[in-house]
Amino acid sequence: MEQDNIERIPTGIEGLDELIEGGFPRGSSILVTGTPGTAKTTFGLQFLVNGTLNYNEGGVYFGPGAYVKELSSQLRRYGYDLNRLQQEGKILVVSPKTKVEEGEDILQVLFDEKLKRKLVEMNAKRMVIDSLTIMIMFGKEYGGKRRMVEGIVEYLKDMGITTVLTHERSVGGKDEIEYGVEEFIVDGIVYLQMIRMGNLFRRAVTILKMRGTKHSMDIHPFLLESNGVRVYPREKIFQ
Repeated sequence: MEQDNIERIPTGIEGLDELIEGGFPRGSSILVTGTPGTAKTTFGLQFLVNGTLNYNEGGVYFGPGAYVKELSSQLRRYGYDLNRLQQEGKILVVSPKTKVEEGEDILQVLFDEKLKRKLVEMNAKRMVIDSLTIMIMFGKEYGGKRRMVEGIVEYLKDMGITTVLTHERSVGGKDEIEYGVEEFIVDGIVYLQMIRMGNLFRRAVTILKMRGTKHSMDIHPFLLESNGVRVYPREKIFQ
């Protein structure tokens, strides 16, 4: 069997790496997509914190309009201190309040040279853009939506940053998958779902796409536990 020579970075999300040959390919762009309540932001924050605490990789949370106090409270619930990580320079939170009605462009914040220098200084290797949906809504389209998404992905890939881009869906579930242009551009798609089983909903994850990776295509359950998202790789929602 040919040995996999792709460098991978462990996500640190318990059970997930077992489904994707040990982690995301370094420098890849991963779309974490799902309907409301599927833990997209929690997934992204956990990816950042684990990289910082366990692999000494600086992390950046780029959240247009995000409320930092809410993020801190959310992470504290799982035993992580976002404020301390920020003070130590291990995680950078960028939360631009862009005034699009006044002609401001959110992409200019992401591509700003000062931010780029900061990423280099802090050895940023992981980024979460939360969400790509908002970036598309409020960013100027340079040649259309496809070129805009390609520009974001290529910029961060050239910097050697592995990026999780959260993505909002209005329709979900095992039988309802609709694809937009962003799904064709990114290197991987992690699909977080709410699946109704009788009178209950269960959280589930499917790896729909992961370039250069032999990955599971099953629908696996996950739970939000004391330390965050935990995937159960040996269990399947539908046997």
